[in-house]
Amino acid sequence: MKRLMSFGARQTKFRDQVMEEHTGRPVKNLDEFRNHLRKYLFSLTHPVDKPLPPTVKSERFFGGDEADTFDSRPVLKYTLDHLDEKLIQRLLEAEATQNELQRKGLLGASRNDQLFALGIIDMESHPTYGAFLCFAQSQHLRKFSTCILQMSVYPTTKRGTSNKVSVDSRTDNIINLYDIGMNFFSTSARLEKYGRIGSRDRDDLEIPLLALREALANALIHREYEQLMVKNQPTKIEVYPDRVEITSFGALIGGISVSAINDYPESIPSLRRNPIITQIVTTQVGI
Repeated sequence: MKRLMSFGARQTKFRDQVMEEHTGRPVKNLDEFRNHLRKYLFSLTHPVDKPLPPTVKSERFFGGDEADTFDSRPVLKYTLDHLDEKLIQRLLEAEATQNELQRKGLLGASRNDQLFALGIIDMESHPTYGAFLCFAQSQHLRKFSTCILQMSVYPTTKRGTSNKVSVDSRTDNIINLYDIGMNFFSTSARLEKYGRIGSRDRDDLEIPLLALREALANALIHREYEQLMVKNQPTKIEVYPDRVEITSFGALIGGISVSAINDYPESIPSLRRNPIITQIVTTQVGI
């Protein structure tokens, strides 16, 4: 029976003044300051004639308090028109999203106001990186080499053997890559089926589908999408006769070490590299 393996791979005075004026709290780090300064300078050159309703300016649903992460920054080159309309509509119709819009009193608001309140777009309709990577039309993702899923089947248990039975590589948004990966497990991964013919579980795989879903979603959600060192590294699914390996790239975040995780797990804070991507994917695929 196969095993499932998942790998995870100055101007201080001016800075503080800007942060206090525009966020109401001191700066946490230089990256946070740079992000807020960029937004402030952008607002000076792109005034908004008609302000959005006050309810729209409340806390974001996707991302929450974890602002200033890579996936919360706007992609200024693209707009809502570059995203997959069907996936956006599916997000807005999700139960969790509808509950949040009802709580904010925005069920009857325009789609742009809803998406802004949810943290999907900024005031100029530019998607956040998280929304772009989850929903972008595939032709706009060719420059994003991290949005690739590589699927391989090996005839032996030796890792990295050159004589693969099959290999497929797909470039798409994160939501579609998840669906592509799950379809691969069911149709092309050569996983044995243990269900009984004529029963409801006839298509059950040797590795529970729930475990495969969780491992693949985690690999796509928590991988590194920003750093140059991993931009040519696809998320990988490798199927061997005795195991399935799912690999995503990126170092541990927040300065956390492997030894600290092993020796003092209770002291490790809960951190999310990509909070917007995390919540979008969990809302879309129901994990």
